[in-house]
Amino acid sequence: MRKILFIVLVFCLTNTTFAQGLKFGFKTGLTISKFNGPSEESNGMELESNSTTGGFMVGAIFGYAFTDLSGIKAELLYNQKGTKYNFTGPGYQILPTETGSSVLLTGDQRIDIDISTSYLDIPVMAYGRLGKFEFEGGVSLSLLISSTGNGEVEIDGITSVGASTGVYNGVLDHRYGRDDISGRTSFLPEDLVALNVDGQMINVPKILNAYYLFSDNPQSLSSDRVFNLLDVGLVGGINYFWNSTLYLGARLNYGLLDVTNNDSGYDVSKVSRANGVRSDKDQNYSIQLSLGFSF
Repeated sequence: MRKILFIVLVFCLTNTTFAQGLKFGFKTGLTISKFNGPSEESNGMELESNSTTGGFMVGAIFGYAFTDLSGIKAELLYNQKGTKYNFTGPGYQILPTETGSSVLLTGDQRIDIDISTSYLDIPVMAYGRLGKFEFEGGVSLSLLISSTGNGEVEIDGITSVGASTGVYNGVLDHRYGRDDISGRTSFLPEDLVALNVDGQMINVPKILNAYYLFSDNPQSLSSDRVFNLLDVGLVGGINYFWNSTLYLGARLNYGLLDVTNNDSGYDVSKVSRANGVRSDKDQNYSIQLSLGFSF
């Protein structure tokens, strides 16, 4: 037993310099984010927009100080990102019906949806200190945990023969990756609304899942993954230390990869499915405001 204690003591003494360089901590705060990407256009006017939404961030910090003023660090963060998406202009809706068919409506529409994506973020950065300020920069790997969307859609519908169905108002309740890929929901009587389609009253759901637009042809979806599992970004920020352990931080994260899966993308303004599949690039853009402790 004494020999074991002696060996442990010698190991600790011979590695004092290394142990003194290790840094640990944790942080929590707010993430303000949105998607950056191109917009659909009609007669030179942009139909789509993305605005910022707020999320929660928390995690652990691991680092190694080369000197009192510089070092490297990595973080393991649970981070909520997303965007507030709006579409206003001419477009279409494909709605599943109570009988298992689908109905196509065209007309002026408005779509508002708040998309939330949760990631496991792993930023790796170098840092340097100047007085009470610490500057950091590096890269971040993000692994998607979950994605949801909540909002509403309104369309002043016209059928394929030019007859008006009146205004349809629907609730968007999207659980990407978990909803039925056929686009159909449970047709409870209280969740149905009636549309006058070419002289016939047809019941359609008021609550629409993530894949309802593909209810006419679910086989056209090659994947139920609307958002890609992996993102990589550049990160840079500044921290202000009140004392040796407590600090306030601000960080910018700019994603380099497309966060959306093009196989499940579509043009909201184009009825033709052949023309509707999109291959544009939507990137995460976020600002983090945090309170941290470093030991």
